[in-house]
Amino acid sequence: MKNRVPRVHSSKQAGFSLAEVLVATAVFGIIFLAALMIYDRSNRVFKSSVENSDLQQSTRVAFDRLVSDLRMTGFDYDRDGRPFGLVGIQSWLPNTTYQIGNVIQPDPPNGHAYTCIDSGTSGGSPPTWPEGSAATVEDNDVEWQEKAILQYQQPDEQVEYMGASAITLRGNLDFETDAANDNGREEDLESEFFPVVTTGNDEIVTYALQSADTTKNNDSIIFYADTAIPRNVHPQSGAVEETITISGVDLTNANPPYTLYRYTIDAAGNPDGGTALAENIRSMEFTYFRDTAANTELAPVLGAGEYDGANPGDTAERIVRRDIRAIQVRLVGMSAFPDQNYVHPTDTVAPNYRQFELETMIVPRNLGRRGMKELSVLAPGKPEMKTVCAGSCKVVYATWSQPPQGEVLTYNILYDNDDSESDYTYLEDMGNNLDGYVSKYIVPNVTWYFKVQAINQFGFATSDNFAQIVPRNRTTPAAPATLEMSGGASGTYPVLANQVDIYFSPVTENDPAEMSLACADFSNRDQQTIPGKENVNYEIYRGEIATFDPANPAESTQILNALSSTQPDYVGALLKFTDAAAANCKTYYYRIRAVDECAATPAYNESGVTDGKSTYFPAVGSSALDGRAESDATPAQVTGAVIDSSSCAGVNCELTLSWAPVTKNEGDPTGPSIFINDYEIQIDEKLTVSGAWTASALSPIYTTGGVTTKLITGLKSQIGGDLVFYRLRVRALQCGNLGAYSLYVIYPCDFTNVVDLVVPGALSGTGSDPDDPYIVNGPEDAIATSNPGVDRIEFWVEQGGGIIPGSQQVVDGAGPYTSETFGLPPLDEDEIATIRAIYTDASGCGVSLTKYVMDEAPPPCPTISTSLTQISSNKVILNVQNVSDQALVIESASTALQIVWNRNLVPHPQHTINNVEYGGVAGPAPTHVEVNATTRRTSSQPSSNVTIAAGATLAIRVSFSTQGNTPMTISPFTSVCLRTVGVQSDVLLCGIATGDVPQSCTIQ
Repeated sequence: MKNRVPRVHSSKQAGFSLAEVLVATAVFGIIFLAALMIYDRSNRVFKSSVENSDLQQSTRVAFDRLVSDLRMTGFDYDRDGRPFGLVGIQSWLPNTTYQIGNVIQPDPPNGHAYTCIDSGTSGGSPPTWPEGSAATVEDNDVEWQEKAILQYQQPDEQVEYMGASAITLRGNLDFETDAANDNGREEDLESEFFPVVTTGNDEIVTYALQSADTTKNNDSIIFYADTAIPRNVHPQSGAVEETITISGVDLTNANPPYTLYRYTIDAAGNPDGGTALAENIRSMEFTYFRDTAANTELAPVLGAGEYDGANPGDTAERIVRRDIRAIQVRLVGMSAFPDQNYVHPTDTVAPNYRQFELETMIVPRNLGRRGMKELSVLAPGKPEMKTVCAGSCKVVYATWSQPPQGEVLTYNILYDNDDSESDYTYLEDMGNNLDGYVSKYIVPNVTWYFKVQAINQFGFATSDNFAQIVPRNRTTPAAPATLEMSGGASGTYPVLANQVDIYFSPVTENDPAEMSLACADFSNRDQQTIPGKENVNYEIYRGEIATFDPANPAESTQILNALSSTQPDYVGALLKFTDAAAANCKTYYYRIRAVDECAATPAYNESGVTDGKSTYFPAVGSSALDGRAESDATPAQVTGAVIDSSSCAGVNCELTLSWAPVTKNEGDPTGPSIFINDYEIQIDEKLTVSGAWTASALSPIYTTGGVTTKLITGLKSQIGGDLVFYRLRVRALQCGNLGAYSLYVIYPCDFTNVVDLVVPGALSGTGSDPDDPYIVNGPEDAIATSNPGVDRIEFWVEQGGGIIPGSQQVVDGAGPYTSETFGLPPLDEDEIATIRAIYTDASGCGVSLTKYVMDEAPPPCPTISTSLTQISSNKVILNVQNVSDQALVIESASTALQIVWNRNLVPHPQHTINNVEYGGVAGPAPTHVEVNATTRRTSSQPSSNVTIAAGATLAIRVSFSTQGNTPMTISPFTSVCLRTVGVQSDVLLCGIATGDVPQSCTIQ
């Protein structure tokens, strides 16, 4: 038997076990998830990069376009700048008298202005107006000449809308692309009124945002612009700018995302639908600054301030927009889709949107700049002097013709009272006119010579011919046409305390019967309108009855003298004068007349007598107009009561009592002055010295009219053999209110003191009579003396109908007084003032003393002008004309002349003043003080006093030496100051600056 090997069965499992499969699956899952995560992260990074790139690119494109336009803000928007032309001139009228030089425009206007070159009356219908340069046309018996094309300032603004989140700007944005049309000229928009227009409607550009949520686009951009074709908003048309409204925008920046739009205006003046520049805009902000350094911020004023051609002044909003010099813009873009894994640190409106911000400060180089009108480069030809006419006081009317070539910016009238000089001394600018009034240095009753000079930037030319005339007044102002007073029956002006205010219309025309000027060419010219350079003053009279006659001193008081320096002031269109001398609670009546300034000097009038005074208003013979003042205040105590004189005829006696006028209310010594119209006098009497005082049958006595002197009759020297004594006192009455009584004065009494009142510093006069007053210059003292002495002295000064405030002074209680000094108050110059003093002894007896004083005004400065007729021989002549009516003296005792000059004035070498001659009188060598490296101050005086007679002219010759004896061609003077002394010791310091312009000066 065979042995068998046993079969062994294997227990090894085939394939993967469950655990292996699970492990492998887990590992694969991890690897797969990791791959997915890497893919997702990569995908998100790629997506974010694409979105950020789109965000930045879109925002940058929009920002670049916005910034590009902002930098062009205002570029070439007003190429011709402020035009040279006429604005606001009158329109032609039919059947109207026109004078040479009147300028009009046709009605309806044709864009041209016309000058009257031959006076007369216009026709009933307008002529056919020629539009050629300087063309003429007959209009009935008037001849017109075309003067200029009327041009106006365009109302366009560089920034039309100034918002915090929107802006509207304008500029010549097609300057480079429209070279064929003179680089952007808009010919269809131009006219004779606006000859150069460079910004079309499509160059008025607005930037604003629209929200993607259309329900939020509820805002509008509103501004004003002239969009007419052609432009027509100007003073002539009286049109206003059109209202431009861009609606459907959101100005809040609170509803993103936005689309940035750029809007323009179409030909009809309407905004277009806008061009979208960029979507997904988060916000847009503008900040405006007044300066290029962005230090001063301007608050937005949007588009308010519509320009009105009929009222072309600037509005406050236009001024603000005009002041913009820098603009900060901030544009923020946002991603198209939110990112929940991102939160913006500050934005709560769109917190999950990524943002891209662009910001810059823009300083547009054109803001605040305008263009300039192109000008001719030719110097003007010589104009021709036509004629001069006189008839006003110190004003000469001149006419001339324009030169044959060259644009004229202005004309000068040259004139002198000595035709022997090649160069006329005086000059006045007449503007761009063909007529004008000359007055600055004119003195009447002297022959004057006139030439005309045309000027522009490229030169000047002076007429070969001249005209001459002797100015004398031959016109008379018309009477005033209105007059009203405060407290008057008209009720227009309410009643005031202590004064009556007087209102009237200024006189601007001459009396038609006396308005003719005599011209050098033997013609006449009616001058109905008084030239503005002619001085017309006024006289006002007051009476206490309605029918008073100003020529009757018993019925009237002159309260305003035409020669007084105190003339009415303008209050709106009216003139106002205050009658501060009107008593309260009394009705006064007033008349007024106009007076030409030459009225007081007969030689200055054609007739040789005092002319130039209008008739009165209201006319004499009719009722004058009333005014009234009221007050409920108590007047102050009366002072200065004194018995001026007394006399007896047997037992019947009379005396004159006087006192100082009350000028203040009780307890208000520094308050307004008042004038009292009524005073009450109380009189007591007693028999014998030791008797008792009892009321006299004469008490009380009222005085009326405001006088401060009363003659009292009915007194007795004795009664039943007994001697009678009287005591008197007085008090003021104002509107029923009585002031305190004065001190008593006693009659009879024996006043034995010798008194006097002198002004020791007076220059002349005795003071005893108004015709021989003490003459003073400035404040002086008055000395009241008494011998052997008094117990009380009252002192005051009156001028202008009342006591000068602050002049009342009293010494009392420490007597007897033998000599007391009282300061005179400031006085109105050239007006008589009255000095009064009352001296009272211990018994109450007193006496008054009156003297007169006048503070004489200094004479006017002489006129000083330079003459260069000897400049080539290194001499300059100073012509000093004494225009006063008294002699002036150049003293040798002190510095008389001081010259400031440039001794290195190019092109001359250094030079020095050697000597000065005063009308042939030489002096010691001048002294020199170096002011700085180039300027020297030279002082001089004559060796003896030199007198310049009234109306005379003195030639002061100043001689120079120069290095190398090089002749000079122009004066090196910077200023001149001359010291003269008048006959009343008035010191005058007068001089000129460069250009013969008078000036006050000092001598150092």
